[in-house]
Amino acid sequence: MSGADPNTKVRYESVQEMANRIRTVSRNIIKDLEEMDAALKVVTDTWDGDAHAGYVSLQKQYKGKADHMKDRLEHVAKIIENGKDSYRSTDVKASRLFTEAY
Repeated sequence: MSGADPNTKVRYESVQEMANRIRTVSRNIIKDLEEMDAALKVVTDTWDGDAHAGYVSLQKQYKGKADHMKDRLEHVAKIIENGKDSYRSTDVKASRLFTEAY
């Protein structure tokens, strides 16, 4: 691994940025899906009977899966933030060991 830095380096800001980016992507996905649904609604609102009922049922399932995905992405973002906070706490404790030794 020539040229690769073998030391692990953590920038707290970049970890937080990653969590924020996950949230932004999640919001954008939901927004895009809502816009797509609104565009389809123009057509599907003209449907009657089984076709409309089938679409509504399928759309409800689809929205449920999209909401689940959004919730999972939020969970991932929180895990990343908690990891950052735990790492920072450990880092601070370790730094105190060095100052206490002298």
